[in-house]
Parts: sequence; structure tokens; C-alpha cells
Amino acid sequence: RLTRHVEELHFLDLAGRLAMRLTGLAREADPEARTDVRLDWPYTQSDLAAMIGGTRQSVNRLLAGLALGYEPQGEADYGIRAAQVPLDWLPAQRYAVLLHATSDAAKLWAEPNWVELGRSMGGRGVRCILPWGNAHEHDRARRLAGSIEGAVVAPKLDLQRLASLLAGAWAAIGVDTGLTHLAAALKVPVVGIYVATRPGATGVLAPEIGR
Repeated sequence: RLTRHVEELHFLDLAGRLAMRLTGLAREADPEARTDVRLDWPYTQSDLAAMIGGTRQSVNRLLAGLALGYEPQGEADYGIRAAQVPLDWLPAQRYAVLLHATSDAAKLWAEPNWVELGRSMGGRGVRCILPWGNAHEHDRARRLAGSIEGAVVAPKLDLQRLASLLAGAWAAIGVDTGLTHLAAALKVPVVGIYVATRPGATGVLAPEIGR
């Protein structure tokens, strides 16, 4: 059984592995079936993704295609475009957005790690932009900017301006938060930092983009 699973991972694409696994589950449930099989489904999409070596988002996309009778083609396109909003406070150099804030404290990345990352980015000629949403996040952004040469604390931004900021970024690096997913949807190169959650369940799904 292990050999078969390894062969599936090696020789089949994700859609093929999903089809093989669903067929196998159906056969296990009713070996004598000649027509449709109804399964008592104990699995989440994350469980199914783990079985076939994929992500929850990819499995969700394939299952939607099966349910609606189409085959997903190419990379995911969220159909989101950011409006061109003037951001006069932005530096002229290329910049990365550090998405350090999240509503769940367990998902936060330690501040010394952000400082180390920011200094490394600065050494490569990339300015760091630190957005925020509330007073605590503003305080953190100012602390980080005080330790990262050239870092900029963004002014208070609404969602439209945040989207415009992200869309123009050289990269976005963020914890498990909605803005990290928004950056991915805008086709910005993204690094997701997962401290307390599983990237297989809530990881970013975006095309591979080189800049």
C-alpha cells in the first residue's frame, strides 16, 4: 500500500491523485457496487489534501470542478484587481510589506524575527513598509521601524489603500492573516509565516511569480 501511494505521488498530478483516492474510498465502502456509491464522509478537505499531498485550497478547487462539471485549468485567478490609489508617502525604492499584525496573538511572529528579516531586506536594497490597524499594532509597527533602518510606518489605511499598497510591493511577508491572502490574490510574491496554524489548512495559494 505504501508503494502504491508513493507511485501515485510520483506519477499522477493532483487531479489524478484525488480521483484515485475517491475511487479507492468508494471501493472500500462498497466493493460490489456497479453504480454510484454514497459515502459516509468523515473527512475534511484538509484531511483529503493530506492524503494526496496537496493543499486544502487546491482540493477545494478540484472538488468544486467535479461538483459543477468542469475541469479547473491553469493557476488560480481570484479576479481581484487593486485600484490605482496615490500613496504619496511611499518611498521611491522597491519595497516589501511586512504584515506583522493578526487578531490572534498566538499567530504573532516574535518581534526580533521581524527585525532580523527587515535588516536583511534593507541590506538588499528593499525598504520595509509596516501597516497597522489599531493602537497596539501601531505601537508594534513603530517599535519595529525603530530597529530597521529605512523602514516606514504606514499611515492609517483603509482596505482600498491597503490593496493598492500590496499590489505595488516587490513582496509581502505576513503571518496568517487576511491581508497575506489578499496579497496572494493580487499576485504579489508572498511568504506566509505560520506560527500557530497549519499552512496545509490555511496556507496562501497563489501562482509562482519571480521578481
